[in-house]
Amino acid sequence: MSPSKQLRDAAIVLNSLPDEMLSDVLSRLDGESQTQLTESMGRLQEISGEEFHQISRRFHKLTLGENQPEIPPTFDPLLWPRDTSGADKEPFAFLKYMDSDARRQILEAEHPLNVAMVLTTLTPEFASTIARELDPSFRISVIRRLCDLDIVDDLKLMELRFELRMRAKRMLAIANCTGHGIRVAADLLSLTDQRTRDGVVAMLRDRDEELGAELEKRVFTMTDLLDFRDDQIVKLLKNVDTSAWAGALRSTKPSVGKRILESMAPRAADIVTAEMAAFDPLNERAMHCAVEQVVGVAMKLRDDE
Repeated sequence: MSPSKQLRDAAIVLNSLPDEMLSDVLSRLDGESQTQLTESMGRLQEISGEEFHQISRRFHKLTLGENQPEIPPTFDPLLWPRDTSGADKEPFAFLKYMDSDARRQILEAEHPLNVAMVLTTLTPEFASTIARELDPSFRISVIRRLCDLDIVDDLKLMELRFELRMRAKRMLAIANCTGHGIRVAADLLSLTDQRTRDGVVAMLRDRDEELGAELEKRVFTMTDLLDFRDDQIVKLLKNVDTSAWAGALRSTKPSVGKRILESMAPRAADIVTAEMAAFDPLNERAMHCAVEQVVGVAMKLRDDE
């Protein structure tokens, strides 16, 4: 068997595991193996029931020995479409076990009609929960299509279940396999100028939408200071030179500047306000140096919590 075939088989087996078991298995592998399997899982497209059964048989014999009883051709009802007719009662039950933010991200990337189809298969209580999580404008589009929905195509529903489950697995792999790498990359981008950061994130989104979105979410910016507690702001002010605040606050939203200035001593706030008025917004280098100093200290305070 070729190495590429072995890698595909391993990816299919891993992709069929429950989320907790998948995380545990991947955590026991070295970094290169994690990367190869994660990329292979991301490339999986159509998988027939027969292929999955044959791979399961080989895996069963390799792990339990040749003399074990033959396993019947069963499939994971949360992931693999059955070869028999009729839909499962809850083909999208795996959505219940996802983090609400990840679930919303996956569904809002779909056409509202597809989300409406998903909701028709869920219990009213769970469908209502998902609807409340959606962006209001997107939710309205979904509800409108729900009202117009007449017949749900079982084949379309089966394909949609497979696609959503694959994307959910991909997001899990990103979170568990490349967590350290993403944290390092996010910290590096947090300390780069905005033009470079936006370019890198855009390039990643073009190649891997979910990975790019995850990285962008983890990047620390001046706006994140709005989430700092009052005692964290006090520590930040003690550890950042007053001269850095003018350029840093000119780079961000007025609400951030208001929060910082109100936390300063009146004399210091007056000085920074005057420096902000005199600061040249076209001096990108000076602005980046100021932001880098503030963000660097803020990230250290965040990590020390």
